[in-house]
Amino acid sequence: MTKQLTILLIFFSLCPLFYAQVGIETEKPEGILHIKNKDNKNLGLVLPTVQNVDSVTTPDNMTPVEATLVYDMSKHCLRIKNSETNWSDCLLDKTQLSQMSAGKSFNNPKNNIETNTNK
Repeated sequence: MTKQLTILLIFFSLCPLFYAQVGIETEKPEGILHIKNKDNKNLGLVLPTVQNVDSVTTPDNMTPVEATLVYDMSKHCLRIKNSETNWSDCLLDKTQLSQMSAGKSFNNPKNNIETNTNK
């Protein structure tokens, strides 16, 4: 009984060590992944780019999981895996990105996204 209790005590004392957040250029991540620009530079995040979503696989050559995000070059837009077998329609395309950079608002009824860039 004491051996089992000792094992449980060790296990529960080590559990906090396995909780992880990844911070790039920050020592205190505020989410699962927190990327902070270095020295206040205006750098962007480059997402995985694919010819089309039909070619997307995991590193183990498996079907990508739900919530996988890629830039689809064939449609020139961001897409997300929304079920085991389906990918979303375009989340943001070239026209919407151009409007955002010009400070305009747009509404994407297909994806129920409303964006106002003048905030």
